[in-house]
Amino acid sequence: MTLRGRGRVALPLALALGAACFEPAPPTWKIEDPRLLLIEMEVVEAGPDSTPLTLDPPGLTRREGLPGDRLALRPIVVGPDGPVEPNGAPIWLRSRGLASGYFEAPIQSCAEDPAEILQVCRLDGPEVVMPQVAFKTNGVVSWFVVVVFGTPGGPTSEACLERLSGDGSESLHGCLVGEASLTYGPPHGLVPYGLADPATPVTDPNYNLVDLALSLEIRGASGVRTHVAAHGEIVEVDPDDAIAAKPIVDDAQRQEYVEEGGELATEGLYRIWWSDAEIFDHDWNAGIEVPESRFTIPPNVARVDLYLQILDRPPYFGARGNWLWVRLQVRGRSGSGS
Repeated sequence: MTLRGRGRVALPLALALGAACFEPAPPTWKIEDPRLLLIEMEVVEAGPDSTPLTLDPPGLTRREGLPGDRLALRPIVVGPDGPVEPNGAPIWLRSRGLASGYFEAPIQSCAEDPAEILQVCRLDGPEVVMPQVAFKTNGVVSWFVVVVFGTPGGPTSEACLERLSGDGSESLHGCLVGEASLTYGPPHGLVPYGLADPATPVTDPNYNLVDLALSLEIRGASGVRTHVAAHGEIVEVDPDDAIAAKPIVDDAQRQEYVEEGGELATEGLYRIWWSDAEIFDHDWNAGIEVPESRFTIPPNVARVDLYLQILDRPPYFGARGNWLWVRLQVRGRSGSGS
């Protein structure tokens, strides 16, 4: 199977919108339509070269694997009213190298590709087995997973895939498509494959970030209060409150997420803020490497959905991390964000 070069499929990729050539573009951080924030991955079955999952600390899950490990996949899609459910089960593909453009039909099943030579194949549900290490003339083959997600009121996920594998004449309006890299690790486990020095020290697997919370400093007429909000929590605020939001990360997880002197190190946290209401005073992607977000809620806005991504690298291909959603409800107002 080949790929038609009709533009790159990226993660995150916004909803394919209809033409609105003469309308000013909204800020990139504003959630006006369903948007794919990230693809979560978790090793659910260890392969022959990995240590048993029972040896991992309680509550922690691996986010990278060795050949033969089985990973569960989950797309995180949000909209103006909170998390979004798909219109039909999302479709999952495995890509040998970065996928781009429209796919030529038919897309074969990955089960029919034991040699792992197909450029793109269809997975049997939201799981993928880490492929064997493969080499090409200029290095090692990079593997990706691709999700095709139909949104409510739009085409189903299957219909979106049909449009992607067509001749490019059908609109992708209402379809979300994104991809994320499959990352091998831990490093010492790559020694048998020739991808790491034999002297590489033995380290713990790279675990998913858990116990993410949001510290809210709320300044209003009654003074200053601090509230720690968990994922999905609704927090009441007053109309004139000034809010400073900052993530709280559990340092006991032995992650590579680090901060130095209040500034983010290159190998540290990348924080990206999103909202369904215009609460930020800039038009860029509210907060790559911004440790804290300060804002007030505009007049006539009754509630704000605030999203935060914590990533281990810049938010392009292969970024992994976690996310948080908190709803701020303004006392005395009814309705939704704007």
